[in-house]
Amino acid sequence: MRWVWRQEGVARSLIHALKYGGWPELSDEMARTMLSSLSAFSLDPDTPLVPIPTTAARIRQRGYNQAQCLAEAMARHSGHPVRLLLERRHARPSQVALPRDARLANVEGVFALRAATSSAPGPVGPVPRTVVLVDDVLTTGSTAAEATRVLVSAGVERVFLLTFARALPEASDDVQGRMPADTFLRVTTSR
Repeated sequence: MRWVWRQEGVARSLIHALKYGGWPELSDEMARTMLSSLSAFSLDPDTPLVPIPTTAARIRQRGYNQAQCLAEAMARHSGHPVRLLLERRHARPSQVALPRDARLANVEGVFALRAATSSAPGPVGPVPRTVVLVDDVLTTGSTAAEATRVLVSAGVERVFLLTFARALPEASDDVQGRMPADTFLRVTTSR
């Protein structure tokens, strides 16, 4: 798992402008900064970028899914395909103000493998063996862990996570864009 920036200063402003300010155009430059981290995964060129889905209500409100904007912009610059493999089945309260334990409970069961429909095409063909989950911010990892659980249950063997920013505790020394793998694995396999 990788992220590009700590969620502070300019990075925080960019995320808020993309997510709440109605500026999807920012995703192109934000995605460009994510490309070096994407290349660190040593992926096959056909490895898909899978954006974390948001609710239909938030898409109606914003007009877009910020994670999908980032994934599509990275795809334009990298050649990796975007696959909308996941859907959000339930709208739950925003994660922003919730503590870690509440975040884990809040996202449990919210994602499912997307079914293909004529209006919203989902997975076509087999589920890929490797994917890159894309999101704007990693906070506790609960959303990514739940999405990973669904993907692994569907047959995905390797899930990488790439976010634009990481919300770190003030005392953290880890500013290199990596989270220890065991932290994510504990969250992912704690069910």
